[in-house]
Amino acid sequence: MQDNDQKKILLVEDEVLIALAEKTVLEKYSYNVTIVNCGEDAVKFINGSEKIDLILMDIDLGEGLDGTETAKIILDKYEIPVVFLSSHTDPEVVGRTEKITSYGYVVKNTGITVLDASIKMAFKLFNSRQQLYEKQNEIEAANEELESAIEELEVTNEELVTSNIQYERLQSELIESRNHLKKSEAILRDKLDIILNPETDIDDIDLSKFINIDKITGLLENFTSITGMVTAVLDINGRVLVSTGWQDICKNYHRVNCETAVNCTESDCYLAQNLKKGEFVDYKCKNGLWDVVTPFYIGNKHAGNIFTGQFFYTEDIIDEGFFINQAERHGFSKKPYMEALKKVPRYDHSTIEYLMKFLVGLFTIISESSYSNILLAKETEELKKTREKIKESESRFRYILDTIPQRVFWKDINGIYLGGNRLFAESAGLKEPDDIIGKTDSDFPWSENDISAYRADDNFVIQNAEPRLHIIEEVQSADGNRIWAETNKFPLFDGEGNVYGMLGVYDDISERKLNQEITENLLLEKTLLLKEIHHRIKNNLFSIESMLSLHSDSLANQESKNIILDAAGRVKSIRIVYEKLLMTSEYRFINAGNYIEDLVKAIVNTYDDSSKYSIQFKIDNFEINIKTLFPLGLIINELITNSMKYAFMEMDRKSIKIRLKKKSDKVSLTVSDNGKGLPADFNMEKSDGFGIRLIKMLTQQLKGRFTLTTGNGTTVRIDFKFDL
Repeated sequence: MQDNDQKKILLVEDEVLIALAEKTVLEKYSYNVTIVNCGEDAVKFINGSEKIDLILMDIDLGEGLDGTETAKIILDKYEIPVVFLSSHTDPEVVGRTEKITSYGYVVKNTGITVLDASIKMAFKLFNSRQQLYEKQNEIEAANEELESAIEELEVTNEELVTSNIQYERLQSELIESRNHLKKSEAILRDKLDIILNPETDIDDIDLSKFINIDKITGLLENFTSITGMVTAVLDINGRVLVSTGWQDICKNYHRVNCETAVNCTESDCYLAQNLKKGEFVDYKCKNGLWDVVTPFYIGNKHAGNIFTGQFFYTEDIIDEGFFINQAERHGFSKKPYMEALKKVPRYDHSTIEYLMKFLVGLFTIISESSYSNILLAKETEELKKTREKIKESESRFRYILDTIPQRVFWKDINGIYLGGNRLFAESAGLKEPDDIIGKTDSDFPWSENDISAYRADDNFVIQNAEPRLHIIEEVQSADGNRIWAETNKFPLFDGEGNVYGMLGVYDDISERKLNQEITENLLLEKTLLLKEIHHRIKNNLFSIESMLSLHSDSLANQESKNIILDAAGRVKSIRIVYEKLLMTSEYRFINAGNYIEDLVKAIVNTYDDSSKYSIQFKIDNFEINIKTLFPLGLIINELITNSMKYAFMEMDRKSIKIRLKKKSDKVSLTVSDNGKGLPADFNMEKSDGFGIRLIKMLTQQLKGRFTLTTGNGTTVRIDFKFDL
């Protein structure tokens, strides 16, 4: 035995006896082993239990999750080494487990030495991976710190470059911006192509991609020439798209200085926040001049703003001291700056109101026109794409129809062909699928009997408006060969629900028919072989049972003798299952009543005083699968044996009642006797007797509930779900 520091192992095994044997061996090697019998219980245990060091996972776990599915669910949430412990040696099964975990695959019955070594190797591999993950995390953290330092350095460098930007550089960028606004019509058209895409959302495109900037610039330049008014078109972020007639004081000073330009942007944003559709508002910017704005909408989308400004109202008193201080504060050349101030025009309120009403009307027309054109272009583009999709769909339908391996055809209610796929056309001796159209069955090289049968099936489908499925028939091809075919025919309905024809699909099943005959012969051979196997298993079990009985006769110690006899009884319960299997053609189900009555009678007859027992059966008539029957038989064996050994000492009237009741999907087994009952201090939960432990574990395998009552005798009831 090895010192394994009491590593905690979860053993997932649906066969209780196998699980108990594996647990016993592993605990001799100082492992702390917990057993669960299905995948669902394993997931629940891992989610709600203390830390588990390793999972030993069987692959076949009965109904529900199998071992590979259970492992995937657990490993999605937890880092736990999983070693598969299975009897499968199929490379496909083993390969499937390797995709889930790489901690090992051990074949059952290879011995504890191999299993212990595999478990230890899994622990070593798991620890190495954990250390590797920790190192990777340390490296990633160091990389993040390095990247953060580099980013800080880049930000510092950018700030340094920004602080050294000179006046000439700003002026050069302004000139480049103006040139950019006058790009060619081809570039603008590329932008509009994006807008005309039907999949484009108006909310996702900025104003510059909706309007023709060059044409609007020309209109506003004419407006400025007539009125002397400054104009500008800005998007909702304050970006200037069009500008005309700007005053020197703004163009050469306010807009090119970093600090005063911030005041301009602040003014633009303030005005934008206070706009309503169809209105305009004025605002005196922090640089001392008036601006006026009206919104620009594309549909219901507020896309930008139309500005005029850089003026004084006629009643304004100009504070020259304010502008002189501003020139000094921002480093403007005072004399030319003040000369530029004198050029700023004055307007009365009514003039501004008339001019703004004109701009509102002008851009309302532009907005509605732009939006209408966009919608029209979208609809046109969508119609074009719809037609292309229809054409593409028709082409795809024809391609699919011609590549499927079945023959497909469809007719009208008069039996005239409306179409078919290429494979059907070839079987009918035609070159192209379209050659089918307009023909009838009589135009093809088929016998009158075939044609009559085809039309009968067609008429059934058309007259009853329901499918005719799985028609197995012989059909003749254009080359004269006859093949076996499976045909399905369906009614075709028009838009009003009326049948206008039928669709037929048939497949060549000649090879399937041949394979079916071969399969039936193989199945008969396998049935005979399985019957022989069951017979041999029954004989082998009987031999084991007999040897145990003979061995018990040679023992003087009564306790040892009882242990051997108990083992023989358990073998007997399994052996009787195989006896019943030999008497039925169904190798999965056995009549519950026949099995239980024969089992109980066989158990009772092993005792010398069997004639003194009254055995009463009350068993519902139903069949039960053998996977359930094995643990159920072992439970009944334990209960009957215990009653006969311990319940009736010095009693003349000895009665045992066995009740098996099925209701819906629930089954209850009740075994009761009229014996002396259990001791007053008996505690089922604390009992360490092997029989009680075995009954509880087998009940758990059935996913059932075990109850025991004592008084006038002892009654044991086990409730479990009926499982086909």
